[in-house]
Amino acid sequence: MSRKLFCIIIYFLLSSLAYPVALFNAGGGAGGSAEVFHLSFDLIILDLEKYDRDTFYAFDVSVLLNRDDVPGGLLDYSCPHDDYDIIGKRQLSNETAFIGKYGIEIIRFKHLFTYGLAGFSEYTSVIIAQSNATGWYYTESDESTYHGIIGLGVAYSLRDDKNIIYTEYDNRRGITIGFGFKFF
Repeated sequence: MSRKLFCIIIYFLLSSLAYPVALFNAGGGAGGSAEVFHLSFDLIILDLEKYDRDTFYAFDVSVLLNRDDVPGGLLDYSCPHDDYDIIGKRQLSNETAFIGKYGIEIIRFKHLFTYGLAGFSEYTSVIIAQSNATGWYYTESDESTYHGIIGLGVAYSLRDDKNIIYTEYDNRRGITIGFGFKFF
């Protein structure tokens, strides 16, 4: 999974060299079905057309800060005997979201964009058992959970396309507000 993510990011970085404006964006927000705060990092490419509407492409990686507390010393295998109690299911990792965005300029030459976004998020949960004999904690099972993400946003490019501000809403992360700057 991390190799694919790395390849996607490299692709966006290299392909942005062909476009006149590439922006790095950072933001945050809360709400949605996750009901937690999140941090959002985007690579935005503005395809500036001379006579037509500009287009907006972006790839977003977000971290939803919703990890559960797990006991220290959690062993990554099942309890080796039958004398244990199930403590419960806990979210072992923060949720990570991967989102693509595409939009167009609402009014020509005004640098105001509307866009749609779609993607998914993933996190790992474990069922924890505590040994009655030793008191140690064991991972009885683990599973990855995925959520689909869909939403809408509005962005405005400032100062000759060197900065951008945006706000968006999606079903999983809720409201996100961010600011970007040109780095190429």
